[in-house]
Amino acid sequence: MKFDLTKIDFSKEITDQLKEQYHEMVRYMVDTNESDNNNNGYVTLFHGTNLKRLNTILLSGLVPSHITGINNFEGELKSNEHLVYLTRKWHYWYAFQTYMNYRMEETEDNRDIYNIPCYVEVRVPENKLIIDEDFFHSTYIKNRIKTAIKKHKTELEVSYEECLNQYATVAYMGKIERKDIVSFTLLVNINLFRKNFIEEKSLYMRDLEKWSQGKGKGKLSLEDLFRLEDDPANLTFMMKDIPKDNIITEFVRKDYDSERQFAIRLGTVTNPEAIPFRD
Repeated sequence: MKFDLTKIDFSKEITDQLKEQYHEMVRYMVDTNESDNNNNGYVTLFHGTNLKRLNTILLSGLVPSHITGINNFEGELKSNEHLVYLTRKWHYWYAFQTYMNYRMEETEDNRDIYNIPCYVEVRVPENKLIIDEDFFHSTYIKNRIKTAIKKHKTELEVSYEECLNQYATVAYMGKIERKDIVSFTLLVNINLFRKNFIEEKSLYMRDLEKWSQGKGKGKLSLEDLFRLEDDPANLTFMMKDIPKDNIITEFVRKDYDSERQFAIRLGTVTNPEAIPFRD
């Protein structure tokens, strides 16, 4: 994406001005069905969500919020309604945020056994990917702008590859089709999930703290994250090659606090009203 630096008032906050140009370009690309790049490849990425939303995703794919009406953030944090956000690192954090949103609706006497954080793996075409607008908060972009000004450049061009490599997130224009969903992973062991990914002293949260301050994506690689899923015991249930039109028709959990005692059954449902735990 190319940003016009001649339109920037450097006496004012820069980030919001860049975001304004960003949203204008997104609206144009959505309206004209144009792409930001001409790449023909595919990229594997992840999206954090919840079991309560998984059946909808297995039926319809990942759908932008202007269609679903669901947005995990409000106000200044609210994301662009025409985009689906993907990552190579922060899907655990977004899955936890969704989990906590549902926890606020629960009580000690009414615990929701279907409130389980999870993430979806997708393989999407590159030519539908663009940068995440929050990339503008990073030190990397601020340094890019300083360099451009010193060299008297009038444009700042930022690719989705830069955003993914430096920030670990990107945005996808429009709906991600069901055929592009590769697998889903349930983070069933909540206690281990909190310990390895959410507790303040965890390596993941240390990286997240740096990321939230615009200091890059941190040290943990995707391989490191997969290892954390299995340390010291497996906290996940992963399923891939899900047959078309199949959803989770049955989820059995014997005890809310018994993390590993559960079972899943897939099947087809012809009546939309009969789809279980669909949010």
